[in-house]
Amino acid sequence: MLPVQFCIAVVPFSVYLLLLGWLHLRKHPFVTTTGRDIAILSVAVSGLMIVGPMELFFPENAVSRFGPFVWLMLLAFYGLLVSLMSMMVRPGVVLYNVREDQIRPLLSDVLVELDKPHWSGENVRLPTLGIHFQIESHPWLRCVQLVSTGRKQNLAGWRLLEAGLQASAKSVRTHSNLYGPLFIAIAALLNVAGVIWMIRQPAEVVAACQQILRL
Repeated sequence: MLPVQFCIAVVPFSVYLLLLGWLHLRKHPFVTTTGRDIAILSVAVSGLMIVGPMELFFPENAVSRFGPFVWLMLLAFYGLLVSLMSMMVRPGVVLYNVREDQIRPLLSDVLVELDKPHWSGENVRLPTLGIHFQIESHPWLRCVQLVSTGRKQNLAGWRLLEAGLQASAKSVRTHSNLYGPLFIAIAALLNVAGVIWMIRQPAEVVAACQQILRL
């Protein structure tokens, strides 16, 4: 792998690691939706997509007409695919930097305010809001997911649940953990390695850029 390809692959992923590191250094949980979480992860792997499938299946015949702008079309197509995937995924809520035992009392209070929840182990059904989900915990990442179960889901109900959790999460006090500095350190290491590699091989960098852009 050339230094330019390495940087293209790791820079978006390192930004994602920096974001994860910041989330794990916060003093409160971070609440988002499953669709946004997938979209951010797709952006994180966009560099790998560029140096991988996009470069492998690059439409060489289109270069004679559109030149380097072919890359803009490929990236736009990738963005459309990510948007479509984010909208088609089942609704859900993701909470970062929190353990299940910390979020359960908060979740119970929010559910009681919104509806009359029916609990069955890890499964919860809110009949009035029209949503049904399962609680999934990932202790190694300090992440809790509310994963929708069943085909009949009310999107408006999920938005109310997300808003309620976002408002109530400010009252939950968490502490910084080892994952925060670890993710930040890995991101910094990847970026520094890429910069040093490019500085040491300037001629290869110029040639690789010209090859990638088909100049």
